[in-house]
Amino acid sequence: MGCFKMKSKIKFLATGDFHSDLSFVRDIKKNVDMSDIDYVIFTGDLSDKSNDFKSLLDVFEGKKILMTPGNHETKKGIEALKEFYNVHLIGDKPFEVGEHIGVFGSNYCNVGPFRKSEREVFMDVLKGFRKVEGRQHKILL
Repeated sequence: MGCFKMKSKIKFLATGDFHSDLSFVRDIKKNVDMSDIDYVIFTGDLSDKSNDFKSLLDVFEGKKILMTPGNHETKKGIEALKEFYNVHLIGDKPFEVGEHIGVFGSNYCNVGPFRKSEREVFMDVLKGFRKVEGRQHKILL
């Protein structure tokens, strides 16, 4: 029976607010060794359009992407991200990395076209926290 050793260090890259700015993506490509990154976390506002994700996300190809949508994403754009780019929305379901790390949060907040009340955001965060509370490390988005 084979066994494997999990990496001793897991590396995350957290970023957001591209607003369709390709120069921002070029800077990441130039300054970050993506082969060393295990997970990418997006905090929203990647695009001001729903059709330019390919040019924005090519540098992150093959990475597991965790995200909380911002107030500039459209529901149609988010569905495309989930379907074509393997994006996991943290507010839909917390994400567990190995046995020790839990990532949780809320999709959308009380700004922009997809308003959530503060109570809804709090309940999302509380529900997510309960699912990862046994993890040694927790990341709230």
